[in-house]
Amino acid sequence: MNKKIYFLSLGCPRNLVDSEVMLGILEKEGFEIVSEPENCRLAIVNSCTFIDDATQETIDTIFSICRLKETEMLEKVIVSGCFVQRFGRKLMKEFPEVDGFLGTNEIPKIDKVVKRVLEGERVFCCFEDKDFIYGKEFSRYLLTPNYTSYLKISEGCRLSCSYCIISKLRGKYRSRPIEDIVNEAEELTQQGCKEFNIVGQDTTYYGFDLYGKVSLGRLLKELVKIKGIQWIRLLYAYPASFNEDLIDVIAGSPKICKYIDIPVQHISQKILRLMNRTTRKEDIINLIKTLRNSIKGLCLRTSLVVGFPGEEEKDFEELLSFIKWAKFERLGVFRYSREEGTPAASYKGQISESVKDKRFKEAFMLQRDIAEELNKKFLGKKLKVIIDEVKADFSLGRTEFDAPEADGIVYIYEGRKLKPGSMVEVQIIDTLEYDLVGQVRNQFL
Repeated sequence: MNKKIYFLSLGCPRNLVDSEVMLGILEKEGFEIVSEPENCRLAIVNSCTFIDDATQETIDTIFSICRLKETEMLEKVIVSGCFVQRFGRKLMKEFPEVDGFLGTNEIPKIDKVVKRVLEGERVFCCFEDKDFIYGKEFSRYLLTPNYTSYLKISEGCRLSCSYCIISKLRGKYRSRPIEDIVNEAEELTQQGCKEFNIVGQDTTYYGFDLYGKVSLGRLLKELVKIKGIQWIRLLYAYPASFNEDLIDVIAGSPKICKYIDIPVQHISQKILRLMNRTTRKEDIINLIKTLRNSIKGLCLRTSLVVGFPGEEEKDFEELLSFIKWAKFERLGVFRYSREEGTPAASYKGQISESVKDKRFKEAFMLQRDIAEELNKKFLGKKLKVIIDEVKADFSLGRTEFDAPEADGIVYIYEGRKLKPGSMVEVQIIDTLEYDLVGQVRNQFL
């Protein structure tokens, strides 16, 4: 019996972890996970629908995968994740080619849904209740190289940002217990993992629901004790919940990357209020000052939105001034996406696409110049680099200041044989806009 399954994960790293949990369940049930969809019994698309572009990518992917059914190279297709949770049962009618649908809360049922679909049943499994969070009873089938992994510490969101649908799709904020996360990290380290990227919708709020206070610092203190961990990187660190304990832990541990991803979205107080953000302009500025003063060599990453409803020219100019002042080492600029079902979608003062494009380009060009200038400070310095890819004439790696699939890379023109996952000391001999060029000076692992 053909038990081959092809799995395609779309969207963010948090979605990737969901995909790995589902694959772990299927592997335990004896299914073979393959890297190509042809000649499989089943393909699964774990979908994303955060913004319009993500929704369109999901739709295009579904149609592309379903076309393989027409050639008889693929038998069945299942769509899981946020797209299903958002649009619900009407997808049964709009996508007759799809054989099964699975919501974000039904991850533990993936094996049952697969078996029912393979038996010829068309299945819709998606409910309103959203309280699932995976734990130690689930094993993940990693879609990342074994030396690097995402560690999902929470699910859902406590906030109600006016432009975002995550809380509707993922439910209330819920944290995993510290011992559960530590156990998973220990197991992954035993399998060769050296680098953990901490993810959740709001990582700095971690633990409040379980322990009555934010406890990310407490969690990190336990993780750094694990032998074999080289790097722990903090992503999705919402600015409102930073405390002195967390900052001290980041500053004091060599295992914790001096890299923090803080999504601030905007700096105009008017726009922050319209976005329903809980941080004020002065809070953001004070936090940046505190982090810069407290953590030596810190690399800050943020994301900003241009073209939000009501954003006037003076608000945008304020944002540009903020970019110039903050000098973020890493910055993602996004055009506002008008999402059905969010309060902001009905706001007055919607911005035209042409204005969004103009503002995006202006902010992007400003940050490009800042990034290029900041990169020059690394010239001549020696940095620890993890190797991601080895080619015939050069290798590609990342510093602690670069999250996988998100930030810059280091080009290493090196004749010496390197291996993916190895860590080396590299001396930087050239800098580019976002990337670095270096030579190996010492090999660690």
